[in-house]
Amino acid sequence: MHDRDDFWIAKYGDGHGTPPRKAAPAAHVDPKSIHMPPPSYWPLLLAAAIAFTISGLLISMYQVILGGLLTLYCMVRFMLEYHRPAAGGHH
Repeated sequence: MHDRDDFWIAKYGDGHGTPPRKAAPAAHVDPKSIHMPPPSYWPLLLAAAIAFTISGLLISMYQVILGGLLTLYCMVRFMLEYHRPAAGGHH
């Protein structure tokens, strides 16, 4: 990164006569060396719990309380989620 708008300057120059920069070659990364966690439903459930809580502001205080507890439960479960290694071995 050389400037605030590095992509623009690399593509078009700085507008003051400086020519565009040549792109650096991309580094080769072995895809097997990248570790990705397994998929999880907790982010989706957490978003639904937050939406339920916010919609409770228009409906009922009981829904806000229930939604808040549900949000806290989803946050804790998402935070403490145990990721098992993939069946095929290491990633």
